[in-house]
Amino acid sequence: MDVAEHERVRGTVSPELLAKRTVLGQRIANRLRELGMSPIFPGYFGTFPGGFAERNPGARTIEQGTWNGLPRPECLDPRTPVFERVAASFYRHKEELFGPALGYKMDLLHEGGNPGDVPVADAARAVQKALAAARPEAVWVILGWQENPRRELLNAVDKSRLLVVDGLSELERIGDREQDWGGTAYAFGTIPNFGGRTTIGAKTHMWADRFTVWRDKPGSALVGTAYMPEAAERDPAAFELFSELAWRDTAVDSTAWFREYADARYGGRDRHAHEAFDALRESAYEISSAEGGRTTRSSRRGPASVRARAPTTPPANPPSRPCSACGPHCAARTPTGTTSRTWDGRCWPTAPGSCSPSSSRPTSAATWPPSAPCPGCGCG
Repeated sequence: MDVAEHERVRGTVSPELLAKRTVLGQRIANRLRELGMSPIFPGYFGTFPGGFAERNPGARTIEQGTWNGLPRPECLDPRTPVFERVAASFYRHKEELFGPALGYKMDLLHEGGNPGDVPVADAARAVQKALAAARPEAVWVILGWQENPRRELLNAVDKSRLLVVDGLSELERIGDREQDWGGTAYAFGTIPNFGGRTTIGAKTHMWADRFTVWRDKPGSALVGTAYMPEAAERDPAAFELFSELAWRDTAVDSTAWFREYADARYGGRDRHAHEAFDALRESAYEISSAEGGRTTRSSRRGPASVRARAPTTPPANPPSRPCSACGPHCAARTPTGTTSRTWDGRCWPTAPGSCSPSSSRPTSAATWPPSAPCPGCGCG
């Protein structure tokens, strides 16, 4: 949970849970280092639990209101000596527990908030100063999301010590991150999953079209990639494609890529697997939305379009069996004299919305395919 957005849900965190999470965090950080990577830790920018000001004389706080009906934690004025002491203690304990890091993630006024009478520029300078005092070599990592990072923040700090991890690189309305962020280094990024949803789907077409163009243009500030789902292990194909971007010299050919993925995934070439991933590429993996990964719907091809990708060559002896959805024996066979027509593995309807028993299957190409799928078994 983002501590800038809400303070607690259904009570406080127990000491036992804190101890377990500490051990888990240590394991994750150590494993990253074993793999040659540096973890990015949360940094300190002023949030604190309720009652902090009453226990710490001299603390000056700014109320932050609510986030989606939940109370946001208040913030310390970053210009005060109390903030400096808290930040120094935070970074010291962080390193004692988890070791050093090169990046510290902090978002001022994330999804709202209230700066009060504290100028954003002054707050940003104080936050960066506290980080530099504790970790001189560290980089301040900021999420590119909605209106963040704000221009007044960027203009006030040393941008050479900033890295923006863009959560919206795939959005249609986004065009020039160098202009948006004044040349600040950034990572091409996506948030393909919100709230632990288990659906598949991503804007892979935008990744393929944009990454190499943005990376290779003159004056580009793009320095890496950032894959930031709110749940893991849910969409291996999208993760695989995005993870390859930084290693490629040329743009991704999406059609070829998804077919090669199917070959690797299923251990060999299979026409049906290719057709299935063609359908997914043009539907679930080509979503369109105002906020990127928040949508789960397909933009160009609905369920009927995906069904149309079923095998299109009738087998030598198609089965005649009860339709699992609509009941009658479907005429799943090529009608006499209509060899040019195709079999979709389901039924030959005589008219939109009806399934045909074997004895009444269509005999002219004009009746196939219907203009709408059968509501019972989905053929068409």
